Amino acid sequence: MRNRLITCLLIYLTLITLGFSTLITGSIVVADNRSLENIIYINTRENRYSSISEAIEDARSGDTIYIEGGVYYEHLMIINKSISLIGINTPILDGRGNKTIITIQEATDVVVRGFKIINSGRSYSTEDSGIKIIKSSNVYIQENEFYNVFYAILPKDSYNIWITDNIITSIPDYYVADRGHGIYSWYTRYLYIINNEFRDVQDASYNDHVYNAYIINNVVEEARYGVHLMYCENITIEKSYITDSIAGLVLMYSKGIRASDNTILLLRKGGIGEAVFIPECDDIWIENNSIIGNIVGINLRKTPFTPGKKAVIKGNTIAFNYIGIRIDSESAAEIYENNIIENIMDVSLIGVDIGDTIWFNMEKARGNFWSEYHYRDMDGDGVGDVPYISQDILEDLMDGYRQLRIFLYSPGYLVLENMKKVILINPRKKAIDLYPLIHPTQMLGGRIIINPVGVMTSFILTIIPLSLIMYLRRRWVR
Repeated sequence: MRNRLITCLLIYLTLITLGFSTLITGSIVVADNRSLENIIYINTRENRYSSISEAIEDARSGDTIYIEGGVYYEHLMIINKSISLIGINTPILDGRGNKTIITIQEATDVVVRGFKIINSGRSYSTEDSGIKIIKSSNVYIQENEFYNVFYAILPKDSYNIWITDNIITSIPDYYVADRGHGIYSWYTRYLYIINNEFRDVQDASYNDHVYNAYIINNVVEEARYGVHLMYCENITIEKSYITDSIAGLVLMYSKGIRASDNTILLLRKGGIGEAVFIPECDDIWIENNSIIGNIVGINLRKTPFTPGKKAVIKGNTIAFNYIGIRIDSESAAEIYENNIIENIMDVSLIGVDIGDTIWFNMEKARGNFWSEYHYRDMDGDGVGDVPYISQDILEDLMDGYRQLRIFLYSPGYLVLENMKKVILINPRKKAIDLYPLIHPTQMLGGRIIINPVGVMTSFILTIIPLSLIMYLRRRWVR
């Protein structure tokens, strides 16, 4: 009995001691089972380091540096070893407009998480950034906020870079073309850009010679381009939302691209407003995207660029744009199972003929759903009995003389619109779909964010005139 009491007392004292030691170390929880000797704890009140840079220099590979909430005026912090830099209660790293704030150089296994990083320098020539990653691997930039930085994150010549759950803003006061990119990637392999929010940047993600990248579930507003590719290979772009920008996906001179399940809407800035722009690409799949309310839905130029390569546009909803699909005679795409709905001009052809583009899939015997197709399906197979042919003399005139678009839906335009129905005119054919679909392939998908203020304004502007008309009508009837 006495031995049991002594054993219980020892266990109790041990638990008390462990609890007390946790309290005096700032309640730090070490998830990776490292000993307390591998932890450096920094706060703004009592600190044996004069700066975060000094703590980084003093740290050994494998150490974790915890930084308590507060404002730290520092820049040119160099990480060249395997360490984790973790913010507690969102500490602010303020560069005061000087150069790059954190540089990760020739390091591996680095984590930067939980900071607000603000006020980098603004120089193109020195590539001033919030975080710059040079010749490094296995780097994780997570759950940070960037504000008033020229480039937020700049990976260069690096491998296996994870950029996740960050909020990124460049310099809102600058004109969009003068801002830096949110993420500016050069010669990087295995790049993961996931669950980030971008606003007031030039390009949310600019990628030059990037190989094997995954750009997934990001939100982009008030940018030049959402995703910009130059000479890239094996890129996946999925489930992202892009709005209120100049262009959405600008996929240039690249190959092995798959863009699917994205929502791109209301791009009308700068007179460009292209949701998807694809010049000279090979092996590209544009699938199941919602492309709504833009100036141009999809613009395809010389794609595929290499004979024998593929370009597939399938399963997209392309609706309420000024131009649904713009394509040139040198492209050879396969376009099928798309919902092409109520665009002012469904197809805009650059060149004299359709070229090698096919507007249906021969094996499936399925084409596209066209909202302006009005023929029947007598055999009930879901395919119209008469091929759909896109041709319109007025659209051809507006394509050739763009200044005529100012007269769109004017009285003169409506007269010509009715005249072409009774006068035999044979304009060029812009698209021929042998298997037009009777029903849409899917309901309107994607992630559409509704602005409650806009909805309420529209409701008020609708209900007030209607109420006034009804009131006046009743008075006149009496």
